[in-house]
Amino acid sequence: MSQGYHSESTERLAMSEDELLLQLGTDLAGTQALPLLPGELVDRARRWLAAQREYLEAQVCSSESIRQFTLATADNSAIAVELAKLLAGLLLPVNPVTLAVLLVKKGLKTFCATIWESK
Repeated sequence: MSQGYHSESTERLAMSEDELLLQLGTDLAGTQALPLLPGELVDRARRWLAAQREYLEAQVCSSESIRQFTLATADNSAIAVELAKLLAGLLLPVNPVTLAVLLVKKGLKTFCATIWESK
């Protein structure tokens, strides 16, 4: 599993934020009779992320192993793999690697600032 996550995270790190959001939106929309336009999928992903922020922050930022790993390495691919492993256990309706890479690219230190600064 980790090897698959590693190659997928490397591929996803080369994608733009909008491309990653498009992937998330596609995961969220599933199969539909009338497919959504790319812009609609990106908007759906943004809304989902905003709605899930508190939950994701609690799950991701409270993980001491993710915090220590993020502070110990600058290898975004390795951080994304570790984060994807954690996210896979949350049973979210999106690809855990795509979400992990998006969070890593946005910056985990920023995303988790409130919780990590209190430690």
